[in-house]
Amino acid sequence: MPHHNAEKKHLRQTDKRTASNRILKGRLKAAKKRARGLIVAKEPTVNFDKEVKQITSTFDRLSQKGIIHRNAAARYKSGFLNALKKKSTAK
Repeated sequence: MPHHNAEKKHLRQTDKRTASNRILKGRLKAAKKRARGLIVAKEPTVNFDKEVKQITSTFDRLSQKGIIHRNAAARYKSGFLNALKKKSTAK
């Protein structure tokens, strides 16, 4: 346990940031899962365009907050959109 006030404050801040990052990383994981679901779905859902927009904006927001690197967000979006494009042209 920290003995100095500054160290105690640092510990509180770290715990708060860790909790926040854990929630945001969960959102990233959920967005990736939804993206995979859209890719493997046989028929497009009713809100297909809206879901695609939400997923890509989630990647962008997480990169802005520093949860993932901006190149990683671009890589996720690119792979997701290319897979959707490939699926639509295969039909």
